Amino acid sequence: MRICLVQSSYEGTNYPFEDDDDFGDPGRYIDSTIHQFDHRFIRKATERSDIDAICDEKFDMYMNWMWGGPRDTVAGITATEYLESKGVVVLSNLHMSLRIHYDKPLYYHLAHNFGLRVPTNEAGKFPKIVKYGDSCASNGLDLKSVCFTDQEVECRRQLLLQTQPDASIVVQNFICGTEFTVVVVEMGSAVVSLTPLQFIFPPGTSPYHAFLTSENKFKAVRDGRISTKLVEDSLLSKKIERMAETAFKVAGMCGGGWARVDMRLEDETDRLFVLEVNPIPTAFYPKGKFKADWIIENTFPGGHLALFETLAATKLMKLGTGIAEQAAIAEVFSTFASQYDSILVNEPINAVIEEYVHSFNWDGSVLDLGCGTGVLGRKIHEKGTNALISGIDISPGMVDSDSIRKYYKGLVQIGSIQELVMIAGEFNHISCFSTFQYLDSITFTAVLSRMFMLARNSVTVEVDDLPESYIIEMEKHTGNRIRNSNNVSALRRFGTPPGWKKVRDDYVPAYNSPHFNISVSGCVLRFERDV
Repeated sequence: MRICLVQSSYEGTNYPFEDDDDFGDPGRYIDSTIHQFDHRFIRKATERSDIDAICDEKFDMYMNWMWGGPRDTVAGITATEYLESKGVVVLSNLHMSLRIHYDKPLYYHLAHNFGLRVPTNEAGKFPKIVKYGDSCASNGLDLKSVCFTDQEVECRRQLLLQTQPDASIVVQNFICGTEFTVVVVEMGSAVVSLTPLQFIFPPGTSPYHAFLTSENKFKAVRDGRISTKLVEDSLLSKKIERMAETAFKVAGMCGGGWARVDMRLEDETDRLFVLEVNPIPTAFYPKGKFKADWIIENTFPGGHLALFETLAATKLMKLGTGIAEQAAIAEVFSTFASQYDSILVNEPINAVIEEYVHSFNWDGSVLDLGCGTGVLGRKIHEKGTNALISGIDISPGMVDSDSIRKYYKGLVQIGSIQELVMIAGEFNHISCFSTFQYLDSITFTAVLSRMFMLARNSVTVEVDDLPESYIIEMEKHTGNRIRNSNNVSALRRFGTPPGWKKVRDDYVPAYNSPHFNISVSGCVLRFERDV
């Protein structure tokens, strides 16, 4: 794909962030042979004509990085709203998300009504923190932002207003405690937090100075004076993740793809507070500059490419792309469902599935993606394994089978695997045989990433190495209603995620197409947790 990175232009603004902004660019992490990323800069004074010009270039997608608020001299909210009105695919950072982000009193009101804990301004309770309510990037925050008397609060308010007289000012209880940040990503209709990151201030730092001022956020963290670590306490991590996902929804981020949620854990009460939700995580920057890229590299299965393709796949799902093709696939399989088992039993893939069942452990819960008539579940049962098997398949005719009814005692869902796996729960084992050819490479990568997120013990995948002749014949045979994809290259690019090990990698004959008389081989890989 060719993607336009829509950036706010600093031309003629003398903006204080200009010298430190390297501009987010997925091209730093993704090879141009896979996707091409081109920067286009939008000036606030000419935002409409600038946007008209980039839309005329007919990019496949527009990844929005414009960030300007109502008082900023760079393009942002109104430019984003105009970009959305052009009917192009806007991948991230929607204008309503920006509006709420720059209206912190509104966000706190929405959060309070939803029951989400945010700092309040409790009368007579100190210390307080005084900050802009319509700015970003910790603008105006320094160590003197924390005040201990009403007089100090008023002096700080006046100081901020001297610099920016038309600004909104927020006064809140200062939450003494530990600071965390969480990258939150939409995966289909699911909202998923990555592993939270904790900020660790130097020994001896006053509890009233242990927060992310502008200096701390952009310099002290980068040069190591403030260190970071992933949250290893699973109970605390889950607590932070769930609250971050709720904050994402409350802030109107759904549809924008991703965000960063900043939170604090109060020392005195052990309660979590949401500080803010930023619709533009500092990701895809030069390596080592911001921690979001380190989080992605170490915790998102498939890394930066998988994250970008998850954002893209999610946007396409929300736009309804591929619905007609999914219906065609369901129809085709339902027409020969009654013959499927008798055909499969003579194909090499049948023996491959059996060999993998007998070679590895399948105890516990199993999710079978593209479960079809239940071949995998039947073989697991025949082995004598104690497994609770669930399945997802697009064809009602395929799952209307004796093996599904007999061996799949977990939830069996009818629908596309790319949508339903995103909202699935955790399983001990997740597998997919003879199905990935019905996904384009972008959606395939997103699904594979989610499989690794949800699997506790193992991931087993088979990917057909389809000849181009097969793909062409399938299009002809279905009247261009179904296009298959060869996702072997995407599988190899994906690699082995951190915390996993590849225990098997086979290239095997899979089947001979009864329609086209073309032999197809496949890659079969098994991954297990590296414990």
